[in-house]
Amino acid sequence: MESMDTSKAIVEWLQSAKSEQTRKSWLKGWNLWLQYCREKGLLTSAEQLADIKERRLSTDQTVKYFYDDEVSRFFKWLQTEYRYSGKQKRKPKPLSEGSALTVILAPRSFFDFYRYPLDVKICRAVKEYRGNLKTMPLIFGN
Repeated sequence: MESMDTSKAIVEWLQSAKSEQTRKSWLKGWNLWLQYCREKGLLTSAEQLADIKERRLSTDQTVKYFYDDEVSRFFKWLQTEYRYSGKQKRKPKPLSEGSALTVILAPRSFFDFYRYPLDVKICRAVKEYRGNLKTMPLIFGN
């Protein structure tokens, strides 16, 4: 299992998962989000809650929606720069669009749990989405 950030905010969010599989998926996605944040020089972990709270008060749209835009960039990073080799010894490669969508659910659900829903713009994925329509707002924005 992935290492876990034990801050109260992270623990409470993970405990809200309805199943152990969801919890594991969120933890894996959260750790990838933190890896991305470290590489990009962004705040990591629950520090982001205080930051988004402050940013949401801004009248500057770039500041206000920083995390919304950053999760969109994270989605692209997963498909271009990130390298995953899986459990087998194979050539590392970026994630597929579907896998990247699953991974970004972690930061999206974290912020949503604390009532800072993100409006992530992923146009091509929306057009191709064929899943349950009830989950579409959770995946693609409100």
